[in-house]
Amino acid sequence: YGSLMWSMGKIFDSPEVVRVYTGSYWNGNLINDDFEKMFTKDEKLLVRELIDLPRCAAERKVNQMVNRIRLVKVHICILGTIRNMTPRFFGKKRSREQILAQLDVILDNVRVEFNLSKGDMPDAKEFAANLNKFHDFGV
Repeated sequence: YGSLMWSMGKIFDSPEVVRVYTGSYWNGNLINDDFEKMFTKDEKLLVRELIDLPRCAAERKVNQMVNRIRLVKVHICILGTIRNMTPRFFGKKRSREQILAQLDVILDNVRVEFNLSKGDMPDAKEFAANLNKFHDFGV
């Protein structure tokens, strides 16, 4: 069983340990009864996991939704701060250049001000590249 898990670990590219269900899933009698208890236990666990599958899928969907909401919150806070830093009428071009040049500092200040997680913050260079596509940050 240990060597099976070791071999499976090389196949699956995942940090988590993969659950392997052992069993004899045919109608005939077992040739060797030594593993009957383990096979029966794993078969019950497999059936239980299959029954719980819809609930787990719903949990995964909720977790994905929560992650997306957190990212939207982060972007709203960042863009709101950038908008407030942009003048309404004159000096927009100079202000835009300063914002792009100091974006990493701005992102860090936004994170502290709104108590956001560092892991939720976007990469400053990638965010700057996307911001650079817009000519006016005050809109």
